[in-house]
Amino acid sequence: MRLFTAHSSTSKIEQNQLIMKVKTNLQWGIRSAFLSKRAVFIQYSKKQQLLTLKSGTGRKSYLKFPVGYDLEMPGNEVIINKTGYVAPKTIILRGPNGFRHRFRIQMAWGEIYEN
Repeated sequence: MRLFTAHSSTSKIEQNQLIMKVKTNLQWGIRSAFLSKRAVFIQYSKKQQLLTLKSGTGRKSYLKFPVGYDLEMPGNEVIINKTGYVAPKTIILRGPNGFRHRFRIQMAWGEIYEN
């Protein structure tokens, strides 16, 4: 089990670190599903401010968000099937002072684009 904690400061460096941690967790989920040939479930709890990745192998990964940050995912869940396929989705990271970063999973095979 991995637990990443992002710090509560809103500096540009820490925002960039949080962006990289979210992207890294999404990429891990895609690779894990493809390599293990088992589905991966990515869920976000707004109440706990916690991103959870659960693989079919039983491995779990967590990313705790600092106060003031939130993640918007359609249905609060992304399912990556055993081939690494994931339906195209947009995930939005929001933070203090109007901070916003989009992760777009496209091309059905888990390409992640940011803006």
